[in-house]
Amino acid sequence: MRPTPFPSTPSCADSVYACEHAHLNEGAAMMNRLATRMTLLALLATLGLAACAPEVGSERWCAKMKEAPARDWSLAEAGDFARHCVLPATTIGSKEWCEALEDVPKGDWTAKEAGDYAQHCIIRSNQDRDRSSDRDQGGD
Repeated sequence: MRPTPFPSTPSCADSVYACEHAHLNEGAAMMNRLATRMTLLALLATLGLAACAPEVGSERWCAKMKEAPARDWSLAEAGDFARHCVLPATTIGSKEWCEALEDVPKGDWTAKEAGDYAQHCIIRSNQDRDRSSDRDQGGD
């Protein structure tokens, strides 16, 4: 009897069908592992790139767009710039935007508005308050 490449599979001398079937199962399992790894890699790459780019409509995004030549903007970017950056009250996270959203009943907010408000108006204002408190106390 000759050794098989997969010790856990039946001997090819015992049954040709069993040997072929075992090799197919091993190949399918290997392809599944490869597909899983590729999916995870793609997800990590996407998250990494998303973390680097400022949120569309945020103050950072508006500043970045103002630095770039307008001729390099896509049509969607130009529309987003006009919608979010022309008037201060429309720039996501600006003081005016936060104040304007506070005047809208919370039940009328979209999920995105609620998330943006939490991220830009609550968390950032707490961080700003902590920084000013550190400065007042002589900290770094």
